[in-house]
Amino acid sequence: MTRRFRFLGLAAGVALALALVGVGTSAATASPTQPAHHHHVSTNRLWVNWWDGSAWHWTDQGRPPGGIAFGAGALTYQGNPYAFVRTHYGALWANWWDGAAWHWANLGKPSGGIAGSIGTIAYQGNPYVFVRTYTGHLAVSYWNGTTWQWADQGTVPGGVAGSVGTVLYQGNPYVFVRSGSGELWVNYWDGTAWHWADQGKPDGGVQFGVGVTTYQDNPYVFVRASDGHLWVNYWDGTAWHWSDQGTRPYGIKGAVGVTTYQGNPYAFVRTGAGNLAVNYWDGSAWHWAFQGHPDGGIRFGVGVTTYNSNPYVFVRTSDSHLRVRFWDGSAWHWANQGTVPGGIAGPVGIAAYNGNPYVFVFSPSSDDD
Repeated sequence: MTRRFRFLGLAAGVALALALVGVGTSAATASPTQPAHHHHVSTNRLWVNWWDGSAWHWTDQGRPPGGIAFGAGALTYQGNPYAFVRTHYGALWANWWDGAAWHWANLGKPSGGIAGSIGTIAYQGNPYVFVRTYTGHLAVSYWNGTTWQWADQGTVPGGVAGSVGTVLYQGNPYVFVRSGSGELWVNYWDGTAWHWADQGKPDGGVQFGVGVTTYQDNPYVFVRASDGHLWVNYWDGTAWHWSDQGTRPYGIKGAVGVTTYQGNPYAFVRTGAGNLAVNYWDGSAWHWAFQGHPDGGIRFGVGVTTYNSNPYVFVRTSDSHLRVRFWDGSAWHWANQGTVPGGIAGPVGIAAYNGNPYVFVFSPSSDDD
């Protein structure tokens, strides 16, 4: 494979002041086995497809006021799953399990409101939820152990655009975003202050997807360039590099889902023909592997997790079903997880509970429960 390398310093920026805003909570809406009951609903609702160790289940989580506009970022906090969504009012809401019941909590919204996808990470055991605002800023809603707070992380030349990718490096959060001019930027915490660093851009610039993982404890950031190639921006412990990972027939489309399997990075992408492909490192070389496609082809969403140390890749198909491509230790398989009333729309967020995957999606709906 032809490679192009570019070496970039990790430039430090100016520390950002934290703007703190309190938030409230709402009542419980569902249990893990029994769907919630609501009054008339006229817009999107949250669903979770979860594994109990022997079977898959669907649970209707309901909806916050204003309905769900986009985003299903998820993580695990104190062993319990938390799903974060953006409403049509530009606010951030959390749907979380406390060990006995599900709750909805209104986390408020940053100045300008929320305009895109949601990136989540746990720092010192507490959840941090990063979002892009309509003013082109990066903002974070984080739990300090007592209350939720908002902080404006600032912006970059051309403004913050597209999705948000997060990772921990040496215990500190690194948040990768694309700028309006197609450059990759990172907003990172050094233990004392936040900094911005310009990572540059691959040939053609970053067009979509910011999937982040680690390899040998160093961050690897996978993006799709405007030429339909997959690129990775990675840190080797001394310097940043860019590498062209190539492309697939019909090019690469949409988001990039990443994970680590047996210590090596795996980047899953959707092709222009609706197929799933994976670009993976085997310890000595990069390879592409064709994963095929389920009935209907892949339309959107590449959510990746591991279960029993094996990769599971969740996608939405053209028939609005959720499907999973998983490795059982010896072979790859496709499984149809089914669908929900109104079908599945938008991205996929995944958390773990008792070691089992919980896959959050949202659906358009207009019904009486």
